[in-house]
Amino acid sequence: LEIIKEAGAPTNFGETWHSDNSYMNTPSLGSILHSIEVPPVGNDTMFSCAYGAYDSLSPKMKEVLDGLSAIHTAGEAFNPGTVSGGSFDNPEAKMKYQKSQELVTETIHPMVRTHPETGRKALFVNSMFTTRIEGMSQMESKPILDYLFSQIGLPHLTCRYRWKAGDVAMWDNRCLQHVAIGDNSSHRRIMRRVTLKGDKPF
Repeated sequence: LEIIKEAGAPTNFGETWHSDNSYMNTPSLGSILHSIEVPPVGNDTMFSCAYGAYDSLSPKMKEVLDGLSAIHTAGEAFNPGTVSGGSFDNPEAKMKYQKSQELVTETIHPMVRTHPETGRKALFVNSMFTTRIEGMSQMESKPILDYLFSQIGLPHLTCRYRWKAGDVAMWDNRCLQHVAIGDNSSHRRIMRRVTLKGDKPF
């Protein structure tokens, strides 16, 4: 997938913490991003450790989350009226998506997933695609989810990757979240992305 952001484009897609494709029944294992053309400064990508976000929770909160699942969908994230800035239907949108049932269907995943290779637990909710806790209303879910979303952005869990043309970054979506920093809209940015087939979270 080639992602082109023209100079001056206001698109802010991806500028909230997320795990790629968590709205899918089997989210992607990982992502590979290749920078083709990037600004001389800015438009970095930040990564956060979901292992660390889970480990930072109190024993009681871990107990509360054990066995809970959450609803994920791209229906809101790809709506032009939301912070992500994408669009299914708006012809003026800088980033457009082909509407499909998979994007608007609600998918249920455990709020804490176990990495199938390391056996470690990681927080698996994100502010881009997670809308509510299964069995709860959005109002009931909001204070819990907002707190968990805030854990992802804790400074000591994050790092910031500064892109240069030709760089290639690969990460594991099962234990990392990331966010695009759209702080330089005066230059063109071209990236190529590959997502790797994943497995059903447990």
